[in-house]
Amino acid sequence: MDGKISEFLKMQHDLAIEKGWIENRTPEHAPFSILWSIDELGEAIAIIKKKGAEGIMNNESVRSHFVEEVADTFMYLFDMMESYSITADEFTDAYVRKYEKNLGRNWHENDAMYENCMKKLIIFDMEGTVTHEDAALPWAARLLEILSTTGVKLALLSDLEDAKIREKLNGAGLSADTFDLIISSQHYPEAFAKASEVLEIKPGEAVVCTSSVVGVKLAKRAGMTAAAVPTHFGEAMYQKAGADFVTRDLINLPDLLAAE
Repeated sequence: MDGKISEFLKMQHDLAIEKGWIENRTPEHAPFSILWSIDELGEAIAIIKKKGAEGIMNNESVRSHFVEEVADTFMYLFDMMESYSITADEFTDAYVRKYEKNLGRNWHENDAMYENCMKKLIIFDMEGTVTHEDAALPWAARLLEILSTTGVKLALLSDLEDAKIREKLNGAGLSADTFDLIISSQHYPEAFAKASEVLEIKPGEAVVCTSSVVGVKLAKRAGMTAAAVPTHFGEAMYQKAGADFVTRDLINLPDLLAAE
């Protein structure tokens, strides 16, 4: 079966009528559909990170789950299209125009820009960048959600025992599964080296997010980019330690890295 966009739009419309959701098919509610589609896309990305291409291509159960999450993503996008009264013909015309425009673009320039600015590993020093005491920092959930859709590897570092780290994350409303690697260590050099080795990322392609001045110094010594969150000292202290970025709101991290 090869479905058409018009058929999928009608299926979502009929479902909305059946479930009593049709009154929410308005421009005001459209942003929610986009956000929910991003959430479903995050689920698909989680499967990619956990199971890899091998699982998706060769494991029937994994593949079925993955395709289902992709379908969920499109369902919410079709809901958004109806909310904005975007027809199948309008979408098709825009798609074809964009396709023809892409044919004439120089993608090699874009690839070079991406390779020059994109980091492949972000190591979070948990206390001060993800959590504070028993609570998640204001930016933590949203930032991790954004980063989890980029393909960047995420590592978490803490001097707590592994079980305590997971317990603390859970209590703060965060998931340990967001991270590709959790490191329980009291020694920065050892932890940075382990993250680089286990996740197979070169130090120069890694970023360390920390509220520790010592953490900044040792990240730089390890050849990594250092993003500091000033909590205990003034910004000047972190800059003197060699921080590449100093920010009081890590939600800005993707923009800072893109501008690097």
